[in-house]
Amino acid sequence: MALPFRLFVANTVTGQIVTDVPFVGVPKWEYRLNSTGGLTASVPIGALSKRDLDEFANSWRWSWGFAYGSHIFQAGPAVTDRYTDQEGPPTADVGCGGLMHLFTKRIIKNSAWTEGQNIASPVADLQYTNLTLRTIARRMIENDMAQVGHSLPIALPAEDAPSTHERYYPGYDLATVGERLQQLTQVNNGPEVEFRPVYTDDNQLAIRWEMRVGNPRLGRLDAPHVWDYGAALTHVDYDRDGSQQTMAHFEKGNGDKRDLLTAYQDDKTLVNLATYPYPELETVGSDVSSTEDGTLLQSKADGYVATHGRAVISWAATVRIDGTNGQGKMTRSPSIDQLRAGDTATMRMQDHRRILDGTYTRRVLGASSGSGLYTARLVLQPTE
Repeated sequence: MALPFRLFVANTVTGQIVTDVPFVGVPKWEYRLNSTGGLTASVPIGALSKRDLDEFANSWRWSWGFAYGSHIFQAGPAVTDRYTDQEGPPTADVGCGGLMHLFTKRIIKNSAWTEGQNIASPVADLQYTNLTLRTIARRMIENDMAQVGHSLPIALPAEDAPSTHERYYPGYDLATVGERLQQLTQVNNGPEVEFRPVYTDDNQLAIRWEMRVGNPRLGRLDAPHVWDYGAALTHVDYDRDGSQQTMAHFEKGNGDKRDLLTAYQDDKTLVNLATYPYPELETVGSDVSSTEDGTLLQSKADGYVATHGRAVISWAATVRIDGTNGQGKMTRSPSIDQLRAGDTATMRMQDHRRILDGTYTRRVLGASSGSGLYTARLVLQPTE
């Protein structure tokens, strides 16, 4: 019986699927909130004619996708095509970015700007006022797609009711849409973003990307999924990283020396503990060093301390994508198509060599390919 896995090629601009492609080994895929993700697949030489492979690996024009049944793990524009002339079965490795990677190649500017106008002219500037951060993220993508040659098969979320947030993006910054979108996700209570590829019809003849934008979080937070260690949850790697930890953070804006614009956040509750206090740690950020927006700077400082006030503890869990125990027996765990980035899951740990026995809730920030076709690795974040 044929495996329910599919490697396909679609036109990036229209989403129309033009061919399926044989593959060898395990395609490497990854998706994650606020990240570009990616896909790499090995195609046996001869499976496609040299002319077809030369065309379908054409960077950016074609998007490659890898799916399990009706669930698309990842799909995005081809960027690299590599072949090594050596002994053994010949293969070409095609590497793709997730759709967000494409927006690192788009300069953020007002769609009213036209070729021939000075990019430093005010007509190129974008200004958003009285909106939620979620709506600002949506409008950034909508504005980009309104420009000639920028159309993409993206389903945009609905807009929110008016709010109090503002953003100003002057054209002369020559920043990319991807850069500004990433910055928006990083401020305090910034919206989580994912471009999720889906089939547009039951016949699976075309795809589109659904732009998911949180308010500020994405996914179900009621822990609908359960995994038991030793069943569909086969391995859990543990990582504690305090390299970015801080209680006090300066964020640098525009200016120099005495005229330098800064924002500051210091959370003394993290050091004023009755027993075993932490030593205070201070850091400096310069991600938005060109901005004169004090509100943006303060949001960045607040968000950094909120994220890094404690060491980041993360788990990487290997799960069976079909929800079985690996012996054909169904468990209470979900199959991969039931899981979305941002969902909260319950992990029941028993007899793990590092982690204490107990029941833990973890947010699934993303997933990537495992060591075999039927396994995936989940990136997990504590919910507390």
